Amino acid sequence: MFGSRLNKELYFQITKLKLCQDANSDVKFVLERSPFDNDDDDDDNEKITGVSSNRLTIIGRIFPNSAIYREGSFRIEIALPAMYPSDPPEIRFLTPIYHISVTDDGRLSSETVKRDLLWSPRRSLVEIIRALVDYIDHPNLQFILNHEIAGEFMYNRAEFDHAVVESDSAAAPDWIGIWSTDTKCNKLACCCLFDQITTSAVANETKLRIIGQVDGIGICRSNLIVFSEVNMPKDFKMPFDLFGFSLSLSLSEDSKVISAINPKDSQCNTIATRLHSAANRIEVLFSAVLLSSFVGMKTYF
Repeated sequence: MFGSRLNKELYFQITKLKLCQDANSDVKFVLERSPFDNDDDDDDNEKITGVSSNRLTIIGRIFPNSAIYREGSFRIEIALPAMYPSDPPEIRFLTPIYHISVTDDGRLSSETVKRDLLWSPRRSLVEIIRALVDYIDHPNLQFILNHEIAGEFMYNRAEFDHAVVESDSAAAPDWIGIWSTDTKCNKLACCCLFDQITTSAVANETKLRIIGQVDGIGICRSNLIVFSEVNMPKDFKMPFDLFGFSLSLSLSEDSKVISAINPKDSQCNTIATRLHSAANRIEVLFSAVLLSSFVGMKTYF
């Protein structure tokens, strides 16, 4: 299918994948990386994903819907072979998932995709994502790839469900905590987050409250406190406006580091490392209240 590597049909399918992150989509998928992100996709694709140059890869996150899996988001890699769509893609879970039909290394072979996800050359990538989510939501004893977990699923369902929920908790983003920023952001040229950032859940955990100090150029020179409330993120990235500067906040896989990225100027980036986890929510909330009340009129809404 590839020919000139990046053709119109693949571009169209990836565009459809991007629409799956819309709130109204019947299946949720957040695209993180596709072959179209770089002009020289052969070299970059191999460098990032470790696959050979005769196939292309797509990376993103699925969000299952079932009671035991819906608390997690799972990063996957879709590898498209050179003969795609005649040959089915291979799927690999980059985020560990506790499931009877996923191997310990997270792989679903092309044969598994063909048989269990009912692959055909006419199936779109969106349809494959939809089938994969259903595959995860409804464990099927006819499609066992992990026999140890399958035994637990058959004979000790309560233990299986508990293990899934524990696994989901490890896989889900945890934005709540107290964070210490680095000093690499250039205050002479940027508006910088500095010192500590406190993130707490409010409004029955539907909103994320972000409080922290800023310094740098323009209005940030006044050492203001930035105060913002956003919808609670369900994945590991979110946009953030800092006094008119558009940043992207990215949470690490282990929820221990937040990267505040300015896409227009890398010298304005800030890295914040977790000091306290969401386990101590009372301490986090107290810190947020104390910090916001301390500055009074310097609080920014």
